[in-house]
Amino acid sequence: EEIDAWTSFDPDNSVPEEKIERWVAEQDGEITGFADYMPDKNTVTGVYVHPDHLRKGIGTALLERIIDDARDRGLEYLECESSRTAREFYRSNGFHVMEETVHRTSGEELDAFRMRKQL
Repeated sequence: EEIDAWTSFDPDNSVPEEKIERWVAEQDGEITGFADYMPDKNTVTGVYVHPDHLRKGIGTALLERIIDDARDRGLEYLECESSRTAREFYRSNGFHVMEETVHRTSGEELDAFRMRKQL
């Protein structure tokens, strides 16, 4: 239920595609995950891995690609709004919690964490 709320699409709050950098992971022609970020806002908007492919390093590889791109652009930090479920993933990749907050989507309020990584 929490994952469904976090991944729901709200066209009124969507970001124009030209503002997002996206990487897709594939295995044998099947998409196993993807990651998005907005360089102009220093913001990772999401790292998603298909449940059948968790704990195989896909999410970390995608996040590392974002970090490399951000460094190439001269960004000094990246931030994200993490779910409770993803908080440890970001923490293990060098992000730290700046504040606890609430993520509002699809009429629901979910615990969230604003996180940052210095580059």
